[in-house]
Amino acid sequence: MVVVIPKKRRDGKSSFLKLVFYLSFREDNPGDIPVTADAFFDRPSTSKIAVFDRLIDYIDRHASPESQHLITHLPDGSHRILCEGVLCQTNTLSIETASSEMNAVASNNRRCLDPVYHLILSWPEEEKPEDSHIFDSALFCLKEMGMVDHQYVFAIHRDTDNLHCHVAANRIHPLSYRAVNLYNDVKILHKACRKLELKYDWKPDNGCWKRDQNHQIIRAESQYPSAPRAATQFEYHEDKESFYSYVVRTCRTELTSILKGPLQEWEEAHAVFLRAHLELKKKVLGWLFMTKIVRTMFL
Repeated sequence: MVVVIPKKRRDGKSSFLKLVFYLSFREDNPGDIPVTADAFFDRPSTSKIAVFDRLIDYIDRHASPESQHLITHLPDGSHRILCEGVLCQTNTLSIETASSEMNAVASNNRRCLDPVYHLILSWPEEEKPEDSHIFDSALFCLKEMGMVDHQYVFAIHRDTDNLHCHVAANRIHPLSYRAVNLYNDVKILHKACRKLELKYDWKPDNGCWKRDQNHQIIRAESQYPSAPRAATQFEYHEDKESFYSYVVRTCRTELTSILKGPLQEWEEAHAVFLRAHLELKKKVLGWLFMTKIVRTMFL
């Protein structure tokens, strides 16, 4: 069982909001259609309201109210609905009003520009979990993220080899109107997946957490240390690539090959740095990576 989370771009040219727009609108803009003069159209709005509307439409496959059939009411007030073959679960009043309800709550928090939280839970091809277990897993993931009371829509899609469940949730709490903090959400959800695999006896998958021989969930050993806290906070708040991530992206692969090779020469390492517009200098307190714009010491 794996979790897929839409990521922000690091080049500062887009945001999580635009990425969700792309994911929810991709069926209307396939990549194999050539762009011609008569193929241009008015770009749909990327406002909060429009994004919520398209995301819900994509999840329930644009089902009309007439094609929706109530399956069951659950004790917690949520209900399951069959929308043109797509089984959904929501704690909103209905699927057709879900986006409007989410928009109404999100409008009370003007500081949160991207209230949509979209994740996908996917199972291996050989796994055939029950529908109730799938929805319980989605709800458990929201609980681990501190979003158990938030508005949501779950939908089970079987249009690929891997059965998967889309989760669309409102980051804004319906009573306090506070936005949930998404910091470290990947690690939190990876750990949640390991717990669910243990609970339902599913095949364990890879991630930030793993199951040991005693069926205890422990941190997976990482080949590289985690990014400095200052770098992760900068990327989270500024939605831009940090200097640390830039060095890792431009130099790590080549440096790893050099260090694992028979000849570990400084000239080759310095050549890698120069191609990335970096310079490594020895200082009293350690090594200093320098650029023309940014200076950061982390060695």
